[in-house]
Amino acid sequence: MMQTEHIDTEIAAIVGALENRSCLVMDDDTVFRERLAKSLTCYGFIVSAVGTVRDGLTVAQHNPPAFAVLDLRLDDGYGLDVAQALRESSPST
Repeated sequence: MMQTEHIDTEIAAIVGALENRSCLVMDDDTVFRERLAKSLTCYGFIVSAVGTVRDGLTVAQHNPPAFAVLDLRLDDGYGLDVAQALRESSPST
């Protein structure tokens, strides 16, 4: 087994053991967002991938994830606004 395969297996095992594997990926770069979401899904995360602050705020308010990867500057606002909404709705995110 190659070193990277071993690391991938370990990461998948750690993620699989998490009680809540939900993750928000917010980025306005569609290709990057989709690749990151696919990669995180392969490790076992349950990913909500969005491309706008508006959609990120909706997820944060109605279905807050355990984890988040947020772009800080998007066409319709700032990722820090979503981070604040996540902090308010789910302080452990």
